[in-house]
Amino acid sequence: MMILNAIHNALGGIHAEDELKTRTKASVAAAIESKKRARRRMTAAVSAAACAVIFSAAAIGWNIYYTPVYALGIDINPSLELGINRFDIVVSVTGYNEDGIALAESADIKNMSYTDAVDTLLNSDAVKEYTDGGADVVVTVNGGSESKTGEMVTAVESCHSASGMHCYGMSSEDADEARSLGLSMGKYGAYLELKKYDPDITADEVASMTMRDLRERIKSYSGEDYYPGGGQGAAGGECAGDGAGARNGNGAGAQNGSGHHHGRHSE
Repeated sequence: MMILNAIHNALGGIHAEDELKTRTKASVAAAIESKKRARRRMTAAVSAAACAVIFSAAAIGWNIYYTPVYALGIDINPSLELGINRFDIVVSVTGYNEDGIALAESADIKNMSYTDAVDTLLNSDAVKEYTDGGADVVVTVNGGSESKTGEMVTAVESCHSASGMHCYGMSSEDADEARSLGLSMGKYGAYLELKKYDPDITADEVASMTMRDLRERIKSYSGEDYYPGGGQGAAGGECAGDGAGARNGNGAGAQNGSGHHHGRHSE
């Protein structure tokens, strides 16, 4: 009997050790699983943060690319304004009259450099209908600063060779005022000049006129040819002027003299 009790007690100890081992293994397994869950949560959090950073960077990049910071206006009879981003790429096209709206809708010039966009527009059939008939072309540039405006005026290569074309700079203040009146930049410059002789002229009247009509109306009052920016349309496209954004003046925003101007003129 004593021997049986000893054997039972010995076997009970072995059973107790097995239970301890089982509990220990379960505890270790639970600890490992807990660490794995924590690691997975940390990985998910890091991934989410990385995605948020990438998304934010993409959103900022998208916003920078599609935000126009410069403007370039083209006035013939169609009146257009190209919105240009900081990379010199056209990101918006706005028409200011019926012909301009039609041209804006048909012209495939977004995501082009502004120089390529100008070349494309001026060589389009829609614009050639006007220029082949001797229509005046006015290209007005607002680069936000005097140096950038001058750079853009120079870069519009078509201004150097086309007959009857005038390219000049306009200040940001004048460009904003033009938009507030519903006028393209080129017609706004003519509006200011015409208003010197006809104070009752309205922005709506000017908006309905072609650039040639405006030049002829101004000449009927002044007796002299009107050249946007105060330039003389010198042969060879010589730039007559010292200041970007000048309106008949030396320097940005000046009133009497010559702004950045390139172009040829033929009567």
